[in-house]
Amino acid sequence: MSMKNCVPNIVNHTEAYISQVLVGTDDSSSEDEAEDQAGSDGLAYDSEELEQFEAQRKKYPSENLNEYKEIYKGMSFKNIPEARKFMNLYSLVNQKKLKLVKSDKIRVRYKCVLGCPFKCLISVEKGNEGCRVKTLDPTHDCNPTFDNSRVEYSTIAYYFKKKLQDNPKYKVKEMRADLKNLFQLNASKSKVKRAKGMILEKLEGSFTDDYNKLEAYANALRDSNPGSDVVINLSKESLLQGKRKFLRMYIYFHALKVGYKEGLRPFIGLDGIFLKWKAKRQLLVAVGQDNMNHFYPLAWVVVDRETKRSWTWFLELLHNSLDLNMGNGVTFMSDMQKGLMEAIKTVLPEAKHRFCVRHVESNKCKEYRGLEMKKLLWWSAWATYEEDFKDQSSKLGQLKEAAVTDLLKYPPQSWCRAYFDTVCKNQGVDNNFTESFNSWILEARYKPIIKMLEDIRLKVMNQLRKHENEPMNVQKVTKKKQPSNENEGRHLGLRSQPKNKGL
Repeated sequence: MSMKNCVPNIVNHTEAYISQVLVGTDDSSSEDEAEDQAGSDGLAYDSEELEQFEAQRKKYPSENLNEYKEIYKGMSFKNIPEARKFMNLYSLVNQKKLKLVKSDKIRVRYKCVLGCPFKCLISVEKGNEGCRVKTLDPTHDCNPTFDNSRVEYSTIAYYFKKKLQDNPKYKVKEMRADLKNLFQLNASKSKVKRAKGMILEKLEGSFTDDYNKLEAYANALRDSNPGSDVVINLSKESLLQGKRKFLRMYIYFHALKVGYKEGLRPFIGLDGIFLKWKAKRQLLVAVGQDNMNHFYPLAWVVVDRETKRSWTWFLELLHNSLDLNMGNGVTFMSDMQKGLMEAIKTVLPEAKHRFCVRHVESNKCKEYRGLEMKKLLWWSAWATYEEDFKDQSSKLGQLKEAAVTDLLKYPPQSWCRAYFDTVCKNQGVDNNFTESFNSWILEARYKPIIKMLEDIRLKVMNQLRKHENEPMNVQKVTKKKQPSNENEGRHLGLRSQPKNKGL
């Protein structure tokens, strides 16, 4: 008999048999035992046709999990956990909200929603390994469900495993859209994110194993990038107990140091971001701006918590890497993170410190919402001379006097252009360039620490190479319009651009 004609015969045979089986509704253990006995009286499918159908199901799996769409009496499984996995996938494919009525080491029993005749009992065979479907009524007269609690994150991970292997940058929102389009499933963002993390962890190794390899990774960075600063800080308390516990890691590549010293303005943005998934740590970053106003990553550090102590440790190492002395002529931009202001005053007392106006607005003006008040706040920040700043502040005070009082708790020298120093040569009033870097490395923040640091290194190296070509292209265009004499060329500001070195 051909395989093409085999499956319909089996389905018909299955339906004919199911019509002869009495399906009870009692959930007691005695009925489960009666069903086990009924299923063991020579009623399991062990024919050649059934074996061929089972082989076909395993040989030709579908990306849409169609091999889990049908369940038949006598279907065998390796063990009870494998049976539960199959039923979860069956629930996903058929959009049915199954209820697990009974579950132990030897049997599992499922029902559908109230009023639906579906019933399935899977139990261990006596004297044999594995388990099989003993009692089954596959009929459903219920509507499809869109919020299916039976579909766990492990079930979602099973479906997306192959897709994430082919494309590790597969986004969570794309995964949710895929589930909704194919299975009409409204999966929560946290559940899908957990499924993605589970897959990536299996593909890329354990998070814990990476921490054990950090010192070897640091040595490899020092050997391949001479002149780079790579520092690992361990817990002193753990060392006294004979253990090694990771606390912080600082990375600043030599090529980035040279780029900052030779061509960047003394303007540095600071920010802290959370690492995703199992890594309950934070990443502190220092970012500059190049002559094309692109963000220019400088240094980054992995810390246990964002505190004054961790910021002080970071700034001390940054101070040593860039020879900042007491901070003369250097301007920092931040979102007023916890402990950062005190750390800057301690390590670099003569440095300027700006506050991001977006965070000033969100932190101190929550009670004074309104488009007009926001406009006046930003116009005050953009004012380029003192009289203009006072005019905008007075207009803001006319709308809400308390708003000006709260706003002036922040010194205008930290957020208004009229009071900025002229050494920095940057009039920015927000920290968007640092936030752009944080979103740029979003995918890397879900990975184990070594994979994350390698992703950041490669992205920074490729970004420098990409930005290096931009002034080169400008030079090619200007060569077509050469100046008539050397003085005219100097007036136009034509000069060669230094090349960025690889990391």
